[in-house]
Amino acid sequence: MTDSITVVSARHLDGHRLEVVFSDGLRREIDFKPFLDRFAHPDYDRYLDVVEFKKFKITDGNINWNDRHMIFTMDSLHKGQV
Repeated sequence: MTDSITVVSARHLDGHRLEVVFSDGLRREIDFKPFLDRFAHPDYDRYLDVVEFKKFKITDGNINWNDRHMIFTMDSLHKGQV
């Protein structure tokens, strides 16, 4: 059901947590640290550094890092499960 839902804004809270606002009005705090710890990989390890993590952008209604180097499905973001 999240096919037409997009991310309209996101702001860094602290650590690896973002407050994400969706086009349907849902506002969710999402902690990406468990994902980064669970899926340790050289491609993602750079985002353990908060400075690198904070370099996210909203592109095409989704949050992504480094031109889609790290990106999540809208369904998982909307559920707060990354």
